[in-house]
Amino acid sequence: MPALRKPRAVRLMFLMPVFAASVRALVTPVMMGTSIWGHQVQMGLLKVWLTPDLWSRELWLTRLRAPRTGTLRRVAVAVCVLDALVIAVAPYVTPRAGDQRGLYATLGAALAVNAAVLAVSRGWPDRLMVALAVGVPNIVILALLMATDPMGSLPMLLLWSALASPYFWSRATALANLGGIAIGMAVVVQRSPDVRLSWLTWAVVVSACTICSITVRLIAEQNEAIVSSLSDQGRRDQLTGLLNRRGFDERLDELWTGAGHLAVVFFDLDHFKIVNDTYGHPVGDAVVREFSQVLRAHVRDGDVVSRTGGEEFAVVLPGRRPEGALERARAVVEAFASTRIPAEDVVLRCTVSAGLAVREPRHAGASHLCRDADRALYLAKGAGRNRAVLRRSDTASVRVDATAG
Repeated sequence: MPALRKPRAVRLMFLMPVFAASVRALVTPVMMGTSIWGHQVQMGLLKVWLTPDLWSRELWLTRLRAPRTGTLRRVAVAVCVLDALVIAVAPYVTPRAGDQRGLYATLGAALAVNAAVLAVSRGWPDRLMVALAVGVPNIVILALLMATDPMGSLPMLLLWSALASPYFWSRATALANLGGIAIGMAVVVQRSPDVRLSWLTWAVVVSACTICSITVRLIAEQNEAIVSSLSDQGRRDQLTGLLNRRGFDERLDELWTGAGHLAVVFFDLDHFKIVNDTYGHPVGDAVVREFSQVLRAHVRDGDVVSRTGGEEFAVVLPGRRPEGALERARAVVEAFASTRIPAEDVVLRCTVSAGLAVREPRHAGASHLCRDADRALYLAKGAGRNRAVLRRSDTASVRVDATAG
């Protein structure tokens, strides 16, 4: 007498705890893996989930910067190899029709070939990488589900793409992957020879993949925000909030690759050591902060302002011609000279010297331009301080324009 089979709905209901446990096992270690930022991630997720910005076009098209495609490519290679092994041995582990073994071997070989292609895909376009790392495994798994009976736990293999796609490109990538899984599983339900596949199975698989994708994406974005904040702190001067030397060098190198005019201005507070020795370092800090405020008030949004040393500041003015750059530097010198700085029982009036240079064809690199700006600053100091000096040259001579504040 054959064993009684449970009703289809009852049997399929057993899949729900399996998927729920899998999602919990995959997501919980990621969220609580480190005690340093685990709580921040949870709070960030809650904040994002409770705001309408979750579905804004800007966020869905924002590309992650922290994850490196190379690392994801290597992970995709490993997963494709593992999936190929699972598919290849599945017919020998669980009872299946003999004619299906060829199908399993073929699809397993397809994944192995895909892994080999991924292994040599360095420098390929990102969209092609997404198709190879996420799209091809999905197609193979869905094709297998459509042709095999019984399906067993094969739908669990779709969780790989649900976990990986949020790291590639943008949120739109994860959304497209979920749409592909939903459509593919709908076709599987209609075409699969496994009579136990139903729309309940479809709902469980799609829901599990959706939960994984959205949660992992939000975790990745929160982690990237934390890393970006820490990285920004490493490029900022704590006293003034301006970029430090490292941040200045990085931004100058970025701007150097662009076309157009580019000016660099070096500022140096006059007699700053005397101020520190006479009134103390707290007063010196107040002078530095006051000058940083003057700098901020005289630059545009696209300009780069930094504190590169104790009393040394640097500004990059993209798109400025020599006359315009000299005018900006002179305005800063004059504004700071007229600024009153309270210091204990007295009010200080301090001055600053500025040296600037504008990119010319003779400049071999950003460091060459900075050397010219530094020489101009030296000339400003030697000419009596409290002035701006522009260093310019042609093939025959070097001309210096000096403007006293």
